[in-house]
Amino acid sequence: MDTGGLLKVGPESAGARPGPICYGFGGKEITVTDANLFLGRLLPERFMGGTMRLQQKKVNTSMSKFAEQLRLDPVIAALGIIRIVNASMAKAIRAVSLERGHDPKEFSLFSFGGASGLHCCELARELSIKRIIIPARAGILSAQGMVFAEPTLDYMQALFLVGEELQSPVLNDSMKSMVNRGLAEARTINRDDGKIIEKFLNLRYQGQSYEIRIPYEKNFIELFHQAHEHNFGYRLEEKPLELVSIQCSIRIPKKRTPLPRKNAVQPEPASSILDARIHFETGTATVPVYDRKSFSVGQKINGPALIVDDYTTVLLTEDFSLQIDTLLNLILEGNN
Repeated sequence: MDTGGLLKVGPESAGARPGPICYGFGGKEITVTDANLFLGRLLPERFMGGTMRLQQKKVNTSMSKFAEQLRLDPVIAALGIIRIVNASMAKAIRAVSLERGHDPKEFSLFSFGGASGLHCCELARELSIKRIIIPARAGILSAQGMVFAEPTLDYMQALFLVGEELQSPVLNDSMKSMVNRGLAEARTINRDDGKIIEKFLNLRYQGQSYEIRIPYEKNFIELFHQAHEHNFGYRLEEKPLELVSIQCSIRIPKKRTPLPRKNAVQPEPASSILDARIHFETGTATVPVYDRKSFSVGQKINGPALIVDDYTTVLLTEDFSLQIDTLLNLILEGNN
């Protein structure tokens, strides 16, 4: 609660230790995880596959005390925490989409991380997104990406050129020198010659305080005008361009490992393992809980429901349904 008596979430994180109150490691501040547990969206006995039991009683006591400070019912306070963090995430998504000329509702929401499944439906609704993809190993996807990723060396060099100076040999010579320096370092990692080189320019109209990264190609000036018009709705072809810096990435190709895939079958109806009582904005409801490991390709489930696995929990709200694809991703579709 801030000095004005309003509810505030973040930007600080409780981390893993002491972490949320429900972890039992000494955390004293109410967190988003605590709010999800209080609202029934996390199951104490199923967290991390049952290897870590969450402290429900501690959270209930702390949430009641916190709600009393706010002069709110504890459920209303917990729902407020969720509403605020969802609004913050929606604002961040708009900042990297609408402000760059992309409408979020034209895209799918890719939901990964241990907690994202608890918020993705409400977040998609906030952004008018109709489709959500939750990958098979959502909770450890970042680690999986690190293992699969191709080693890449990134270089940047300040280089200030204006107008006709962009056509001088200085630009090409500077880029060539930086690429050669990168290739020499890349050979110490992998001596194969099959390296992928990408070159970029950070350009702006003269007098601007922000740059746009453009691929360094023969028509880079026109590419900049197109990118600026796409991002900001206008172009100034008579205005001189300023180059601020040059960049290059040297990627070392790596053999691609296919993800596990299962053949489509005629699935049996999904069976729930238990029921959970969950608080929503619209009221309290008892919903079925499904074990994600029991899902078969092609199965469909209508919300509301809770889906649990060892790494993440998914809250399927009543306005979404899900289907399992051959990569065992959960594909959520809005019903409206």
